Amino acid sequence: MCSHTVSVCAYKQVELLKAISETHILVATQSASTFLTMPQSHPYRNGYSVLPKLQRIPLSAVFHTDDELRERCLKAKKEAMATQQVCVRQDLGGKAEAEIVNWIHGHYPIALNGSTLRDFASQMSEDVIVHCLMESSDAMVFGHVCFPSGWDPVHAIGKSFEEIHQPVPGMNLKSSRKLVETIVQHGPFERFVWSVVFDDDLNGHPSRPRAEFRPRSGHALGQQGDLFVKVERQVTVPFGEHRCALFLLQQSLIPRQEIDQVALARALRKMSDAELRYKRLDQCRDALCHWLESCADSDSSSRPPIGNER
Repeated sequence: MCSHTVSVCAYKQVELLKAISETHILVATQSASTFLTMPQSHPYRNGYSVLPKLQRIPLSAVFHTDDELRERCLKAKKEAMATQQVCVRQDLGGKAEAEIVNWIHGHYPIALNGSTLRDFASQMSEDVIVHCLMESSDAMVFGHVCFPSGWDPVHAIGKSFEEIHQPVPGMNLKSSRKLVETIVQHGPFERFVWSVVFDDDLNGHPSRPRAEFRPRSGHALGQQGDLFVKVERQVTVPFGEHRCALFLLQQSLIPRQEIDQVALARALRKMSDAELRYKRLDQCRDALCHWLESCADSDSSSRPPIGNER
């Protein structure tokens, strides 16, 4: 392929992504205090947004993992698989699955055992989703999701991108099909989303109890129960021949000691009431921001204590 053709293709893709980024669409399906964080900037520093903000990445950057991260995630996956339905499937063709399995086999940093997508997903630190594009619709056709952020894969399987993300406030889903077409035909792409959580649990399944912000005295730094920013790295890999895209969802937690308190408080104060309710922060936003700003104004040794209860 000549360089001129490559340049034209690159220009067209930039223009397409620029058009998509002007819509309010979210590409998603949504540890210990020293839990590993992936190599990334802290996404909350850019505020809270439901825009795609897709970034093109090379194939070599699709997987970010190491032994410690994988060990932690696999332990948590075993716990999730024992208590909730993590694997769902509908209309994923055998040829498409074989192609995706072969691709993962050739690119994953370590050897994986088995022959099916379910086999592989259970051994990966990432959650795995496949979304397909049909003649007049689109649908999630496979999911192995142990760490959902407030949603249940059982209720998402078979649904369109628009239907899955309907509950997310502030989203303009009119261009959702165009976005699905983009991730099916182009990529890989990467984006990050974030949430504030008050314990070190990666699993945000709606059936599980969640810790709440309960500032009180008597809780020293590092005790069980704390403040984290949960970051979800979302990567899409195109399989255009099969009209589908692979989603890889990698979770990590930024511990309180590494959080940019000023930036987080600023991001939280700019969130709408609907966004705060969706993130379950509407009852504690003001108190949390006050605490974060107090931390930023004081020496770390004299930070106000933070506690929480389930």
